[in-house]
Amino acid sequence: MMTAAAHTPVLLERTVALLAAAPPGLVVDATLGAGGHAQAILEARLARHGHAALLGLDRDPEALDLAGHRLATTAADPRVELTLVRARFDALPTVLAEHGHDRVSGVLLDLGISSMHVDRPERGFSYRAEGPLDMRMDPDLPTTAGDLVNTWPAE
Repeated sequence: MMTAAAHTPVLLERTVALLAAAPPGLVVDATLGAGGHAQAILEARLARHGHAALLGLDRDPEALDLAGHRLATTAADPRVELTLVRARFDALPTVLAEHGHDRVSGVLLDLGISSMHVDRPERGFSYRAEGPLDMRMDPDLPTTAGDLVNTWPAE
């Protein structure tokens, strides 16, 4: 299981400063991960606006669970609206529509691979340790990277 302490969000201060200053309304963290950015954004928007609404998306169920635990105390505040959804970031328009949102105040897309995945050889992303060639951000998908390179034709 991943741990939140093992992952430090990138560009945290600058990201939070920009999204805290966005107009009141929904902020989307479309690549939620461990919830580090989301936690700081919620706290900053609470301090600035007295209310915070965040929609978090992630395709990795472990990351989503970890973020949910990390954000639970903040989400218990009645001034906070938090919705976490298991989805890819490219499904954002659909997720927004499904949750009744037609506009947002800000969106964060922290694109790239997470150290939470690289640091765990069993996830198949590591180049430092032995492990399966998996590389699925969503472990429920049927095809691994090993399947692709070992069974698909070269062309």
